[in-house]
Amino acid sequence: MDGKLPLLDAFSVDEDCEDGLTSSRRSVFKPLGPVQAVVPPPPPAPAPVVLRAQRTFDRLGAYLPRRIDTEQMGDALESLHAMVRRGEPMWKVRARIASTAFWVLAHTALELSLRLAGAVVRLATGRNGDTER
Repeated sequence: MDGKLPLLDAFSVDEDCEDGLTSSRRSVFKPLGPVQAVVPPPPPAPAPVVLRAQRTFDRLGAYLPRRIDTEQMGDALESLHAMVRRGEPMWKVRARIASTAFWVLAHTALELSLRLAGAVVRLATGRNGDTER
């Protein structure tokens, strides 16, 4: 050998360098030229109606059962943002907000009534809801 380590010599910055595997000398590293970063365009700003609905849903979420908050209201917000991106008319967006509010209230009332019924059954039977005696 000529005093150089063949594998380490492969990582030199010379244009014509040894690859470390064969005795040939060929270009291993070729300059790529300037690299341009691809920056995606910023997402469009949500409509003010959707922002108001999001703020209202966030405030209501503090008082609602977690399942209703995460499932129904999260799905509704995703749907609202998709409707705005597709360019749906605002009356459809507002109708979706109103229907979401209706169903959130209905499911919250159902959830609270089931909890109340469970508490009444536990008090009346003296058990924790188990069916065995």
